[in-house]
Amino acid sequence: MRCAAFRLLLSAVLLLAGDPRAGTVAAAEAAPRADEIPAVLIAPGSALLSARIETAVVRLCKEMGDVFAEGEPLVEFEDTLFRAERDRAQAILTSAEAKSKAREALYEDRAVSDIELAEARAEAAAARAAFAAAEKRLSFCTIRAPWAGRVVTMHVRAHEMVQPGQKILEIVDDRKLQAQFLLPASLLPSLRPGLAVRLRIRETGREAEGALAGISPVIDPSTSLVKVLADLPNPDGSLRAGMRGVLRPAQFAATGAAK
Repeated sequence: MRCAAFRLLLSAVLLLAGDPRAGTVAAAEAAPRADEIPAVLIAPGSALLSARIETAVVRLCKEMGDVFAEGEPLVEFEDTLFRAERDRAQAILTSAEAKSKAREALYEDRAVSDIELAEARAEAAAARAAFAAAEKRLSFCTIRAPWAGRVVTMHVRAHEMVQPGQKILEIVDDRKLQAQFLLPASLLPSLRPGLAVRLRIRETGREAEGALAGISPVIDPSTSLVKVLADLPNPDGSLRAGMRGVLRPAQFAATGAAK
């Protein structure tokens, strides 16, 4: 899908520049108007979340398309062994800290040596580290949302075993999308971050407004094109990653002339 969108972007800009290679690039794509530049919407806030432990899936808290809040549980794994490990580490820590405190009191009365006190303190420190590690492993039994968004797809089902590094689900934050497009390098003097951008979304026929967010520092020497990104607010969720749009390059030329 991304390759096709890129071919469409490249084809339209080559057409705009009068480059004969446009026909070759667009052989399998619908030819855009010569005064329009195609864009594709992408989601900069997306992630593929993976398992960090070997265990079984207990519950999928969300399904494809569901909305979630930051910190909300998305997937829950079997945690019996990890909870027992944490409880054991906590018991050892309680004992080690009690022993260390007792040695401190005895040391003040000169009833134990420096070495005995150091050993007790080291045991308590090791117990604290083991408890922290056990707590961390237990936290891996629940995948929580790193930010608010939607579920793109689930890669596992309930009761399946998972391994560390195995992909579990893909999520996206679509409250703000980006339009990605290619512009002729000749327009660079007119471009700057924050510049207003207007484009028409093909799938909806509606116009969307945003602002330039990034301009590539590198120009493609074979096409004299530069990649540009524009932020598009999407508070109502009407825009979706993968949608295509078109924009008029004249809006950038006009901005440059006005300056």
